Amino acid sequence: MLVVVQHTNVGRIPGGSGVTIFFTISGFIITHLLLTEKAKTDKFSIRGFYWRRFLKLAPPFMVIITIPTIIYSLWEPINWSALAAQIFFVFNWNQYLPISPVAILPGSSVVWSLSVEEQFYIGFAILWLLIVKRRHYLGLLTLLALVSAVGSLVLRILYTLNGTSWDRIYTGTDTRLDAIAIGILAATIYYQINRPGLSRIRHLLSHDSIPFAAVAAYLLSLLIRDQFFRSTFLYSMQALATAAMILYGLLASNTTVHRALARLAGLAVVQVIGWSSYSIYLIHAPLMRLMEPQISGLPQLVRVSVLILVGASGGILVWAIVERPVQRWKRRQKLKKLDLDVRLSPTVVSMEDDGIRRT
Repeated sequence: MLVVVQHTNVGRIPGGSGVTIFFTISGFIITHLLLTEKAKTDKFSIRGFYWRRFLKLAPPFMVIITIPTIIYSLWEPINWSALAAQIFFVFNWNQYLPISPVAILPGSSVVWSLSVEEQFYIGFAILWLLIVKRRHYLGLLTLLALVSAVGSLVLRILYTLNGTSWDRIYTGTDTRLDAIAIGILAATIYYQINRPGLSRIRHLLSHDSIPFAAVAAYLLSLLIRDQFFRSTFLYSMQALATAAMILYGLLASNTTVHRALARLAGLAVVQVIGWSSYSIYLIHAPLMRLMEPQISGLPQLVRVSVLILVGASGGILVWAIVERPVQRWKRRQKLKKLDLDVRLSPTVVSMEDDGIRRT
């Protein structure tokens, strides 16, 4: 929603920090899912991984970006190379590639951050395939994440000292990888937090001071206006604050602060925005560009409110009519496979899927 509000052009809204937060969450979720799969099955299907990503990302992308761009091209010229860069997840590099100037669906440039994430998904799945069967896979994963986090920060420092443009630093996969890597580190910590010897770390991360410290670090990162800091340490600081908040939310329990945050996270509006966040991300800017000429004469507060409402509501609608049916179909297919596995198994098999225990 930080990104949505920023794109209303209402003022100095830290939408860029929303991207960093999203990168950190993505790194955590993907790693957590793969570690859980490893614990349950002791294997990894790269085909299944890519298929799940395709079913999550492709349908809304087709409905919100690809088809509207083709329709838009009927009356405005389109740079088809730029559209291909969006579809094949290299759009964040588009401004540095030797192709003609960008002419795309208005508002669709937001997919640069999706390109960064997808490059991570593709590369991470291949790396995971190489290390998952090794004895010290968790240590290797932690080492790779640490090297990526530190390396990305070092690259930003070097680029900044050499006068590299802010746009290159802001949108480059290599220079934005640290947030994703910090999310990966958070997932590895959470995965082994109950092991002997880590009780102190668990106690620290579940202390009620953590969310206050995380929010304070985030706000401090916004208050520091030094350009060198904003091109270098800003992203790492915001990612670490996000990771701390994630771990606190998962590890703490039965405290006043945690219960208050849980109630906030459990609000219906927060849940719906969370479920539909991907579609909101894709559709809000194109809808805003379409709406802006129609409401330009309204008072600023009304104009901004309308744009936010339209952007968020459009994403929720796409989630309801596109994403949810696809996810339901995927769950039905998975349940059918589980049923088949049970019937074919010579022994009694106990499995759990989406909260339904099937024996």
